[in-house]
Amino acid sequence: GGEGGGEGLFRVPRYFANDLLQRLSPGSLYRDAWPSLFIGPRGSRCSVHVDTFGSHFWMLLFEGEKRWTIFPPEAAPLLRPSYAHGHDPLFSADVHDDAAAEADELLRRAPRWEGVLRAGECLFVPAGAPHAVLNLTHTAAISCNYVDSTNLEQVRGELRIAACTCPAAREVLSQLDAPGFDAAVDAGVGEVEWEEFKGGAGLAR
Repeated sequence: GGEGGGEGLFRVPRYFANDLLQRLSPGSLYRDAWPSLFIGPRGSRCSVHVDTFGSHFWMLLFEGEKRWTIFPPEAAPLLRPSYAHGHDPLFSADVHDDAAAEADELLRRAPRWEGVLRAGECLFVPAGAPHAVLNLTHTAAISCNYVDSTNLEQVRGELRIAACTCPAAREVLSQLDAPGFDAAVDAGVGEVEWEEFKGGAGLAR
């Protein structure tokens, strides 16, 4: 870490340092929306959902324990999705109610990964993977949604739909589709200090 002024207190893990959102113009939708600080009391939870616009997701847990349930994208139809409120699905499958989960034949058939995230550990959720979270204790965590070469085309496809009603999404799409947009990935990048990450330094250019 650095000295003084709070610099160097957080480094973005190398696996997520090639975030293409950081190459968008300052003020662009999504570029400055993250990180998110999650502080949750014991017993709080989020239901099954998919993160927006085809983005990947990572979380670093500072304190506590979170139980995660993650489904592969191809299991989504078994989770009773509804698109009544937009192109991001809402799922009626309930993984937190043991009795309801046992009675849901489709949910029982859905493959999944279940595990407990503990303080000091980092978790990755790939684009399109439905997931749910339960806080087993009081928790504090930082997280980001991000885009790299592995989900860029999926993101472009999602933004084309969102752009029909959202001018800000249309602007992001125009930047990602621009002939001069740099989508190169530096496979050898190391951990990046937060200030450098938000400034684009440390990313392949």
